[in-house]
Amino acid sequence: MNIDDIIENAQLKGRVIGLEAQVETLTAEVRCLEAVIRSHERVDCLLVTSLKKQLGEGDAEVARLKAEVERLEHQVNYWRIEAETDNARWLRCLEDKERLTKAGDAMADRLMYQGYPATVPAWDAAKGVQS
Repeated sequence: MNIDDIIENAQLKGRVIGLEAQVETLTAEVRCLEAVIRSHERVDCLLVTSLKKQLGEGDAEVARLKAEVERLEHQVNYWRIEAETDNARWLRCLEDKERLTKAGDAMADRLMYQGYPATVPAWDAAKGVQS
């Protein structure tokens, strides 16, 4: 070996040592990045699990609210029917009152002409009519 070969060999060994150091640095960086990726994967898994749980809770809340809406719709329908029935009863009562009032008026008039003059004022007082 001559001196040029020895110098070149030394230079190459220096470059190899430098490259080995770079490889070690890059290997450490790769390990660090792998650790970061694993931590993000864990965070992502936890996040996904948490979001799935929240979604399940949301679905349960939606189902509960739908059931509540259905119950309230049935209740509103029941009370609507009750109101319509009560209104019909009220109208029948008003019709009956009108019919009975007319019958009472006719009866009071007939009794008055048959000799009972106090009948009309008494009937009007009973109806709440002032003469």
